Amino acid sequence: MKRVMFRISSGLDRGARFVATWGLAIMGVAMLFQVVARYGLNEPPAWTEELARIAMLWAGLAGATTALLHRRDPVLVRSENFHSPTMRNIARAVQAAAVLLFCSVVLWFSPPWLAVHGWRVTEALGLPSEWVVAIVPLTCAILIFHAVTLLFGEPPTEPSE
Repeated sequence: MKRVMFRISSGLDRGARFVATWGLAIMGVAMLFQVVARYGLNEPPAWTEELARIAMLWAGLAGATTALLHRRDPVLVRSENFHSPTMRNIARAVQAAAVLLFCSVVLWFSPPWLAVHGWRVTEALGLPSEWVVAIVPLTCAILIFHAVTLLFGEPPTEPSE
């Protein structure tokens, strides 16, 4: 069971890294185009700001899942700092409970929130608004899975960058 959980977590992590990487790349290109258009052409298009904002949202939230899995997230006390295995397990359980509580609330309210966004579109790009905000419940679901996986032990080793 432990190996299966870590394997699924690793696959989710690869997907999140892909989304985060492309989000950062898209954000960078959109911002570069915005600067060139603003100062070089004196006509900045509105869609570049919106695209950069959406890409930042997706990159940041996808990156948060990776940070949790690989213990790069900001926490008050790391479970690895405890010498006692019992205290390490308690620290992991407290972190998992916190993630579970927060993300469960977000997931609970996601269906009506997504339904509200279902009939809206973004101003400049005309994208369905639910596509933009869909990363929030997706992130929470992945965070819950990673938190439960981390209850089994240390995170898998990071792939070489």
